[in-house]
Amino acid sequence: MSNMKNILKIIVVASVVLLSASCQKENTDQTAPILPPVESVKVDLSTFTGTATKAGDCNEYFQYVVESIIANWNTLYEQIINIPVQGFEAFVNIHPVQQGDGVWMWQCDVKDGFTVYTVSLVGKEKRNHVEWELAVSSEGLFTLKNFVWLTGTSSKDGREGEWKVAVGPTDLISPTDVAVTSRWECNANRRISKVELTYELAHICCGINPFFHNSKITWMATATDPAYNHSISAYYNHMGLGWWQADVEWNSENGAGRVKCADKWNDGGWYMWPAHVSE
Repeated sequence: MSNMKNILKIIVVASVVLLSASCQKENTDQTAPILPPVESVKVDLSTFTGTATKAGDCNEYFQYVVESIIANWNTLYEQIINIPVQGFEAFVNIHPVQQGDGVWMWQCDVKDGFTVYTVSLVGKEKRNHVEWELAVSSEGLFTLKNFVWLTGTSSKDGREGEWKVAVGPTDLISPTDVAVTSRWECNANRRISKVELTYELAHICCGINPFFHNSKITWMATATDPAYNHSISAYYNHMGLGWWQADVEWNSENGAGRVKCADKWNDGGWYMWPAHVSE
């Protein structure tokens, strides 16, 4: 009888151990958080394809948008966030590796010039949101060790979030200062619907004019007129002389668009450029 009791005890203990191991396995068998789209970091301006009426013509209104608004932000991103953006573009095709309970990492190598960068993005699931940190390492001509370039948060459903983008390691004054804040939103199909970028730095960085401080640009996949399907609202310091507000709407399919800026044209009217003309 005593032996039978001992056997039953062993069976019960073994069952508890197996059940515990089974529960632990289920708890770690998790799904990675939803990866924010690359457009949450860099506004997609590739749909802005306006043109002059015919080859050789120069449309004043289209040129104003290109030179005064889009060129500034393109330059900023090319100089500050090139490596993280390349990493994000690669992460789309990479399966993340679980690092612990609720912690996942995407990692890839990016070559820029003669330097190879290792870009790592870690997502940590919290109760009501996901925390993100993107770090970059490299060896050789330009050495980095886990330089934290981006930090951010996003909702569990991946529909909205925020990024803080550091100046970057090439800045000798304050490489870890926040250069840009990006607040983004997605629609039900997880396509970017709105991105608001704010330039935070007050000092000269990477050759960018310090008057750019506090400038904002808001990109949306909608417009106030059904003839257009994208829009930009820009608020920026014009050559250090004053703050200007400009609104742009365009059609990504035919290139037609319009812009209004009361500070430049002394009124609140829209000024248009035509759709593409077939040669």
